[in-house]
Amino acid sequence: MNNDWKNRTRTSLFLALAVTLGSAQAGVLEVGQLAHSAKAARNGTVTFNVANAGAEQIADVNVYVNGQNFAGACSNVTARGNAFAPAGALAAGDSVDCSGAIAGHASSITVQGKGANGATLGYTAHQVFSTAAVPSQSRVGILLGAVFNDTDLDQHFDANETISLSYTVFNFGNTALSSISVSDDLGTVISCPQTTLAIGGSMKCTGTHTISAGEASGVAISTTATVDAQGAGTQFINSDDSVIRTSTTAAEVRGLKSPLFTQDNDGNTVAGPGDLVHYTFAIKNSGSLMLNPVNMLEADPTRIDGNITCDSTTLDGAPFSGLGTGALNVGDAVLCSADYTITDADVQAGEADNLANITGQPIVAGNPSGGVASGSAASALVVPAGPQLTAAPTPVNDWRALLLLALGMLGIGFVASRRKTQTR
Repeated sequence: MNNDWKNRTRTSLFLALAVTLGSAQAGVLEVGQLAHSAKAARNGTVTFNVANAGAEQIADVNVYVNGQNFAGACSNVTARGNAFAPAGALAAGDSVDCSGAIAGHASSITVQGKGANGATLGYTAHQVFSTAAVPSQSRVGILLGAVFNDTDLDQHFDANETISLSYTVFNFGNTALSSISVSDDLGTVISCPQTTLAIGGSMKCTGTHTISAGEASGVAISTTATVDAQGAGTQFINSDDSVIRTSTTAAEVRGLKSPLFTQDNDGNTVAGPGDLVHYTFAIKNSGSLMLNPVNMLEADPTRIDGNITCDSTTLDGAPFSGLGTGALNVGDAVLCSADYTITDADVQAGEADNLANITGQPIVAGNPSGGVASGSAASALVVPAGPQLTAAPTPVNDWRALLLLALGMLGIGFVASRRKTQTR
């Protein structure tokens, strides 16, 4: 990637990720993310805002980027002038800004806190940046899920208790994938049903982590999983996802989306006006409670053509009745899709942006709980400006131009003379 490409004017991708967590009177987290655009260099900065738009304070607010404690910095003063520090609190209606370096074309931001009743509130935002599309596109994705098996039901990590992990792998591209392997930074022994995935295919891998004595003294356990795969030809691709689990029972939903360039009307191998992009959305119940119903809404409905449609069956084989009515069991996932036609405005912006907000209603003992699990899936696809054809003015001192001009004048005079003779 050359410096000229890196230094082109960036178009900010603003993701307003809003979600209600808890009852009508509980804290309400809103996360706004402003990140380097799809056109920008591979490494950049991520800046986001964490707000409590609810009626009650949210305590123990922690921020994680790609599964790690945020290495950047959050302001030590909130918008309302209150002091803020990691694991601090946000009063109702208050917010804090955070920013720091980030690497790669994919990122996840997780914000967790505790409501007034002590329940864990969490929100995970996934974002994918895709470079200029080409006909052969190998894409792989992964979504994590984690369930803490609290043997003694004391809502604390204890040595030798376990966390059940699920790793759902997706082939989002238009080439088959081979040599697929999944690993995580906990060193979990992971079992996958196969090492290949056909176009549009998916599979769920599983593993179990045993909590150590050192982890038992902590307030959260995090892990990042990576999937490696062989794409078209010699193309090596990978993707990762992170999860942070506390010892309290948590409902969690997360989504991932991938844009795929599917219709190249002018045959120039890059996305342009009138070309078609196909979005694949993966929604996963990554927590420890059943979600019913699950819904996903476009933040800007003009960013897709028509409606989002979902498969009638989940990846685990359960029926899925559709967005707004369908259910997802723990660890299960469903695939949805939508198309989008590239516009002139996308060319002017240099990228086609897309954001979907996801919610799931947790079910406890067969009944809806007071909280709502939420997340988001966003992407930005590069739309390079095409060549601009302009007509250069002909120099008046060019003898060929003068000859053509003279011949043109003679022709006009001849036609005029003929018409005059015919009218006599």
